[in-house]
Amino acid sequence: MEKSCQLAQRSIDIEMFIFTPELARGTFGKVLLDKSRGGLDVRLILDMVGSFDLIGSAEYYSFLEAGIKVTIFNPISLWRLHNFTSWYFRNHRKILVVDGRIAYTGGVNLNRARAERRDTQVRFEGSLAREAKRAFDLMWINTKSGKWRPFGLGSVVGDSRFLTHSPHRRERYLLRECIKAITRAKESINIITPYFVPSLRFTSHLRAAAKRGVVIRILLPSLSDHTLADLAGRSYIGLMLSAGIRIFVYKPQFLHAKVVTVDDDWSMVSSLNIDNLSFLYNYEAGVMSKDKDLNRQLNEQFAHDLTLSHEIKKVEWNQRPLSDKVLEALSWPIHFMV
Repeated sequence: MEKSCQLAQRSIDIEMFIFTPELARGTFGKVLLDKSRGGLDVRLILDMVGSFDLIGSAEYYSFLEAGIKVTIFNPISLWRLHNFTSWYFRNHRKILVVDGRIAYTGGVNLNRARAERRDTQVRFEGSLAREAKRAFDLMWINTKSGKWRPFGLGSVVGDSRFLTHSPHRRERYLLRECIKAITRAKESINIITPYFVPSLRFTSHLRAAAKRGVVIRILLPSLSDHTLADLAGRSYIGLMLSAGIRIFVYKPQFLHAKVVTVDDDWSMVSSLNIDNLSFLYNYEAGVMSKDKDLNRQLNEQFAHDLTLSHEIKKVEWNQRPLSDKVLEALSWPIHFMV
């Protein structure tokens, strides 16, 4: 991503949930400063919650002084702290578009922790990248105006499609396409997600697929950076295991990738977590693809990840402490919030 920015000739568009001061004052931030001072159009859409440390910092004002255009998504201020929507409805998308022809999306934020995480990001070019730019431009307009304009489903480009996901019921395209793929699955479903607090609808589709013989494997982190989400997620493991769904935990480092593959002919790499925060409240983005080579690479990566993981067996899970079971049961009333 940094190299693509270094090679930019006309424009750099970045839409990021987390952009930290450390990255802003490092080589990545220097590239953005140099390009803007050199006359390129550099735009940043930052989420107020995710990029809170950057907004108002010395690095932030350096960006502005260099001519970088910045807009803040759903700002939080003291007089809005009581407002539920000021904390929820976040822009969780991770999009980088260079010159309107090269784009990146997936789970990677612009923060130092990326080196300590196992994550997945995809790079794409041409017409598909222009779809990402269209989504960025519309979010830029929405954020600046404070008015909602729908993103729409977007165009199919070859074997792929750039998809968005919004809190608006009819605009949850990533979730909708993922469920469609699960219902069509014939042989296998592989899911990588850092947080697993699915809706009952999503859970029922997974269990139905397992019942008709589809091999389903879910890879989760063994180390969590969100205690409440981890506790809520653990309450679903028994439901999955009882349906014959296999659960693995990744041991080397925190797992932040958001990838779903179905059979050998469908995949989705996105910012969408399999949890209610992403499903109900967040703006998300990603790429859905039927490209055989991409799907093969993703399934090979998944197979490699499993060699570094521990599988949770039903007997082992049933023997966990009673205190854990009680806490997991008590988490159910707040599942819609995590």
